[in-house]
Amino acid sequence: RTGVDKFKSKPTFVPRNIKRTLSRMYGGLLLAVAFLPGTVSRLSVLLGAMLTYWYTQHLKPRTWLKNVTCAAVMAMAPLTS
Repeated sequence: RTGVDKFKSKPTFVPRNIKRTLSRMYGGLLLAVAFLPGTVSRLSVLLGAMLTYWYTQHLKPRTWLKNVTCAAVMAMAPLTS
C-alpha cells in the first residue's frame, strides 16, 4: 500500500444544512444566555458568540485579527466561569 486513501469516500456536507445547524445553535445560545446569573457573565458569553461568528464569517483570512479574536475568546473563559 502506498498510504493514499483514494478509495475511501469523502463525506459530503450540504452548506444549507450546516448553516441551518449553526443558526439553531446560535439561537439556542441566545436563549440560554437569559438563564445565566450576573450581567458580566451574560455579556462575556454574548461577546464570545459574536466574536466566533465574526471569526467564521469575516476574520479568518486576516491573520492578526484572527489571532486577536482567538486570544480574546480564550481570555474571556475565566471571566465567564
